[in-house]
Amino acid sequence: MAYIFKGSMMNKHDKFDTVLENLCFYASTDYRFLRFKECVYHQREEKLEVIFIYDGKVQKALDKLKSRLESEFVKLVSDGTGEEFEYIFKYRKSYTDNQLLKLDVVKFLKSNFSIFLTEFSDDDVEVTSDDDAFTVNVRLVKQVLDYVSSHKTYSQYLRDIKSSYFIDATFNLIEKASMDDGKYLERLNKFIRVEQETRVDKVMKLGGKTEYYMGQPIKEKPIKIKYLQVKGSDQIIAGTIEKLTRREYKAKDGTMKPFFTFALDDSEDKTPCVHFINAKNLSKFEKLIDGTFVVLIGVNSERNGRVSFVVSGISLVNIPNA
Repeated sequence: MAYIFKGSMMNKHDKFDTVLENLCFYASTDYRFLRFKECVYHQREEKLEVIFIYDGKVQKALDKLKSRLESEFVKLVSDGTGEEFEYIFKYRKSYTDNQLLKLDVVKFLKSNFSIFLTEFSDDDVEVTSDDDAFTVNVRLVKQVLDYVSSHKTYSQYLRDIKSSYFIDATFNLIEKASMDDGKYLERLNKFIRVEQETRVDKVMKLGGKTEYYMGQPIKEKPIKIKYLQVKGSDQIIAGTIEKLTRREYKAKDGTMKPFFTFALDDSEDKTPCVHFINAKNLSKFEKLIDGTFVVLIGVNSERNGRVSFVVSGISLVNIPNA
């Protein structure tokens, strides 16, 4: 099992970027083309895989930079989290051009907004470049343009572009006239209205500030348990821990390792949860008790006909006067 910390590691991504950029700058002005991309925590092996991306301009000098970069990264994580990991460092070369960037944008739109793209074609995305500066023009009908531009998925994508490629990119959403007879726009307006209303209803109000506790960091707001999907990417829920029980399972090496089961209650619904703990976090997790109000990130997983929420990260909620 692996947990991925994309774009943020312990909520200190900005600090990581600053350290890496400073390291590269002080080593040589040619070394600024190196960035932290993501961390992947492999729970069974208890190893943290750290992935950097780099521009081809530092290809030859990369080996000289690695040892210093890795030692600084290890120290940063240790100082910031108080935890020690066994590390695996990997480096991936980043490259793009007009066509590759266009394909990336088209794939993003079709993957995240496919229901809106009846009147969209690949030709509605145009990419031009001047040296390392790219301009991306995307033509959409007004209703789709307004929806996409205000959606957090689009905002995150613009941030990811800077993390994934060593380019300066300007994105322009341009309104185009609809060729539809009105039925498509009517369905589109109805979908947007219902989706926005549902999105508001899904969000759970916490009544206090969240504080990182352990595992995968949590940045988004939790949804109500009744809106959990059976499968899918990371989801975030919140509630009170009930019936917290320590159990054990037999690992591949024959040793018995602990895991915990409990129910999470958000006052409207409950869901069974399971957390496979590593030795480093065991004492911290054992401090949690029934009645603790937490925010969890994880995925629903089905095993032997039973669906449980597999926890990968926990934050605590500080409720005033509680």
